[in-house]
Amino acid sequence: LDYNPHAVQLSLDQLDNCGFTPLHIAIMNGSVDTIRVCVEKGVNRCLKTEGIPYSIFLLQVAASTTLYQENCLEVLRMLVIPEKEETMKDRLGRTVAHVAATYNMVDVLDGILKDVPSFVEAVDNEGDSILHSACKSCSTDAITFIMDTYPNVASIRNKKGQSALHVCLENSAIEAYQLLIQSRSP
Repeated sequence: LDYNPHAVQLSLDQLDNCGFTPLHIAIMNGSVDTIRVCVEKGVNRCLKTEGIPYSIFLLQVAASTTLYQENCLEVLRMLVIPEKEETMKDRLGRTVAHVAATYNMVDVLDGILKDVPSFVEAVDNEGDSILHSACKSCSTDAITFIMDTYPNVASIRNKKGQSALHVCLENSAIEAYQLLIQSRSP
């Protein structure tokens, strides 16, 4: 092999064989300082791997580890560009609010909805609201939060004409169903 040091190119957006960039690896490692440096050095926050933006990748990592218990919303805010919805939405049309509701991340969901109020009534490609997402995964804390704070979301029906009540029963989420009934969901 001929080595040419001038031909070496390092890029924050370069994918490895698994489809990960250095920022993905920093997120998986919980390295907030490295995430901050990547953002400051101009990483392309609009980049998606298999249709998943960095923001949703972060929420998936946070849901499966204890890495971001104290600072998930802070890190999430680093990874999104408020005027670029593609940094907050995946190929299925799920927003970061849908994903936070799915994983029962109430504090993160609250912060997202305060930052981006339009996500309260946002629906994904199937027409599912944040309440549908919470019900599918029986995320009872998120359901309670949504019903207490944004009760009108309960009136949204998805493309199948299903309310959140339908989705609960379809997914055997009996506890979620009972919460909605107690909240007098339409």
